[in-house]
Amino acid sequence: MNDDMGKRVNSIAAIAIVALVLLGVLAITHQTTTAQNGTQKTMQVSGVGTASTTPDLSLLDFSVTSQATTAARASSDNSAAVVDVMQALITLGYSRADIHTTSYSLQPLYNSSQGQSNAIVGYQVWNNMEVSTSNFTKIGVTIDAVVNAGVNQIQSVTFTFSNTTLAKLQSQALQRAVQDANTKATTIASALNVQLIGPIDVSPGFTYQPYVQAFASNTPSTQIQPPSSLQVSVTVQVTYAFT
Repeated sequence: MNDDMGKRVNSIAAIAIVALVLLGVLAITHQTTTAQNGTQKTMQVSGVGTASTTPDLSLLDFSVTSQATTAARASSDNSAAVVDVMQALITLGYSRADIHTTSYSLQPLYNSSQGQSNAIVGYQVWNNMEVSTSNFTKIGVTIDAVVNAGVNQIQSVTFTFSNTTLAKLQSQALQRAVQDANTKATTIASALNVQLIGPIDVSPGFTYQPYVQAFASNTPSTQIQPPSSLQVSVTVQVTYAFT
């Protein structure tokens, strides 16, 4: 239905772009010595580039919790509730690839009254889940469906980019950052009346923040509205050799 991601999103594309940049730098690296004094003259400049577009993926996070006097019963009750939630999502048209368990925990419950803090009185299971969709109009009906199926807590909805879109924006922002650095280096070289040889080192850094709308209850009182755009920023530190 959409690119499988997740907050898991994004590092592979960034690493691939960085690798391409570094390969390009290696291809144009010059000798770091000169005949005159054995030291290469260098300057370092920074470049900034951005790229933005509307988000194309939403991630709805929610929890199914269960309590019982035994760990086995708490676990089985939770599993049954999760099956109902999964079925509700599939009925809405989601595929199993759209649904993920993000964390699972089973913990004892203690009696803290009358000095009985070490007495176990039961167990609680937390099953945190996430469903992804590119159809933002389905978010509201999805919340209703999972709550009716047994979800105890709607945590948040995140608007973000699919892997394909993120990689494209990172590439665009990186190109603009490098162009910005080149423009600055050329201007500095002209002002100093020196001749640029070329870049000998490039260090890029990527910045991207998805939009997260958190909720305090199962019935969000605020309207769920995706942002008009999200931005990817790239900063590069480039070292140039000059004569």
